[in-house]
Amino acid sequence: MAMKPPNTFTDRDGRTWTVRCSLKTLRAVKESHGIDLDRIATDADVLTALDSYQSLAAILGTMLADDLQRAGLTQDDFEAALDGPALSAGLFCVVRAVRDFLPSGPAKVVAKLHDTMMEADRQRTVLADRLIDSGSLDKLVSDAITKAEKDLDALLSSGEPSQ
Repeated sequence: MAMKPPNTFTDRDGRTWTVRCSLKTLRAVKESHGIDLDRIATDADVLTALDSYQSLAAILGTMLADDLQRAGLTQDDFEAALDGPALSAGLFCVVRAVRDFLPSGPAKVVAKLHDTMMEADRQRTVLADRLIDSGSLDKLVSDAITKAEKDLDALLSSGEPSQ
């Protein structure tokens, strides 16, 4: 299997995208979204924007605008092919691209941020696996279904018209 170049991710339709950071992309993201990506390590608003899949998809589309145009795709076409795994990978690509663009001092801070995000993602996966393996998730779903059935039965037996 061939190695992907750095800062690349693949969308649900199998297209591979390479995220690059330049003054042009930083300016475009700032103008379109009001986000200073070069302040990723010091501005909580940047991380908040990247934490929203909708904002992240829009930012990725802006950073990849030239590639989208070459591919004959609109932002809507691009976003339609973004699923959770693609967006998660895209997030890390944005962080790495900004890290690679910045001078060494700020880049070290962004590198630490990237490492922390990767570790948090790994820990979420471990916790999800533990939840699934323990059977707790099945119990939570079963309890929710039982409660919904009881609530529905109570509503139907009350004779109140449903809305």
